[in-house]
Amino acid sequence: ADDDREGDALYTTEAGAFTITFEDMKKFVIWKIEQLMLAIQESPDEQWGDPTDQRKAAMLNKLIELKVLVISLDFGEAYDKLLHDIKPLLTGLKVDEDGVEFGNGIFKNAWVTSDDFEAISNQILADLQILIANF
Repeated sequence: ADDDREGDALYTTEAGAFTITFEDMKKFVIWKIEQLMLAIQESPDEQWGDPTDQRKAAMLNKLIELKVLVISLDFGEAYDKLLHDIKPLLTGLKVDEDGVEFGNGIFKNAWVTSDDFEAISNQILADLQILIANF
């Protein structure tokens, strides 16, 4: 979040410390999902396997489902969906946010492989873990 409008700041500062509320963290995760959706929409078609339009649309639908899970406070299900259903299709990897492999570590049927998508996915996974631990 940027701070060019009232209420945009992700955190507030008080005497050199800041507090992030549970609601702030949830909103941040939703914002990160929306950023991933935007990155997918803007990504070059050449990065994606055919049929490109169908794959992008299907991925956006998966991310909408992920967003609904977060809004519904179903953070564990959201984490599993991102880790096992979405991230492998975007990265070709079967690894968690810390790089720990599951299965054989490789997903052979990736729709696209993108370091940017991997970085955003890892951040969302880490933030979902924070929400899970504090819910």
